[in-house]
Formats: sequence, C-alpha cells, structure tokens
Amino acid sequence: MSAYEAEITLNNEAGLHARPITEFAELANQYDAKIEVSSDSATADGKSVMAMMLLKAAHRSRLVIRAEGPDAAEAVKKLTAFFANLRQREVEYERKAQAAAKQRRSQRKTQAPQPTKKTQDADAPRPEAGAAPEA
Repeated sequence: MSAYEAEITLNNEAGLHARPITEFAELANQYDAKIEVSSDSATADGKSVMAMMLLKAAHRSRLVIRAEGPDAAEAVKKLTAFFANLRQREVEYERKAQAAAKQRRSQRKTQAPQPTKKTQDADAPRPEAGAAPEA
C-alpha cells in the first residue's frame, strides 16, 4: 500500500480547536486509509477527536497529514483542502453566529414580558411550622 503525506500551516487565528477538529475527524472517517496528523511535538490519529485535541496546534503551527491505505491519496488531498479553507469557514461560522445572536436579541426586545405567577402573596401571613392547615 502507498503512503501519502502533505504539510500544511494552520492559517486560522484560533488554531486547531474543537469545531474544526470535529469536522476534520468526520471527514477523515469517510476514508478507509489510516490517517495520522503530526505536529512538532506529537502524532495523533486523524480520525479521533480526542487524539487531535492533544496536538494543541496554535495559529501558524505546521502539521503533517499522513495517510496509508487504498484511498490514501484522495484522503490527503481532501484533508489538505480542509485546512486550506479553514480560515474562511471560521470567518463564515462567526458571521452566522453573530447574526443569530443579533436575531435572538431582537426577538427578545419585541416580545412582551410574561407575567410571573405568584405562588403566595408576599403580605399574607404564613402558617407556623407544625400548625394544621386551615379548612
């Protein structure tokens, strides 16, 4: 079996964090090839979110994507493209998150406040502990 590899540099400001790691692992799991990702200090199973988190790759970190198996060439090609487009996806995600937050704030402003139901009048006398309830 042939092995393929490619080196990339993380171009998004936040580095490698949970959301892109999860997306990467989901993509990697679509291939039969064994996929590993290496940083300067560690090597991780590219199909494992937890293993990838341990890489702790920051902005401008260099990573090597290595695949071995029947679809290794295609896997390395797609996974390298994933990182090439990571910054743009992160910007788009942030834009959508800000728009959703703005919409939620707008909806809260337009909704009338709901009255709260009082369970007991604050000025009413309270029964003493152990006293029989009034009939």
